[in-house]
Amino acid sequence: MARQGPLMELGELAEITGHEEALELGKKFGERELDKEVEKQKQEQQNRPQPTPKPLHK
Repeated sequence: MARQGPLMELGELAEITGHEEALELGKKFGERELDKEVEKQKQEQQNRPQPTPKPLHK
């Protein structure tokens, strides 16, 4: 299960509002920590198995 917290919300915020606002917020958390968290989330997304669509049988 993905960790919830300010950095997770910040990642979602970045997608919604665009990069500049996320960067401003990132400064509050410390950019280095934010970068680590972003990289970790990218890795988790790549490693997460994609749901396979179930074939339709009639």
